[in-house]
Amino acid sequence: MRLITDQELNTMSTESKRRRHQELDRKLAVASQRGWSCAHRIEASRAKVHAAILLDVEQGRDTEAKIEKRRVRGAPRASN
Repeated sequence: MRLITDQELNTMSTESKRRRHQELDRKLAVASQRGWSCAHRIEASRAKVHAAILLDVEQGRDTEAKIEKRRVRGAPRASN
């Protein structure tokens, strides 16, 4: 198992980070039960994701990422 990168964390929404954290919790439980040598890498990734979630909450970014809508070429613009 590879460690999660900072770049991956920067592009994820807080909700995605929470889902990844839960996934890593499950993987860590299995790895610990089976004595896998990768357990320390799973734990490191889990801690990194946890810290990123706390930072998001602290900085008020605890929301879903907004998806920008692209205007279709030739489509009329919405009037305000």
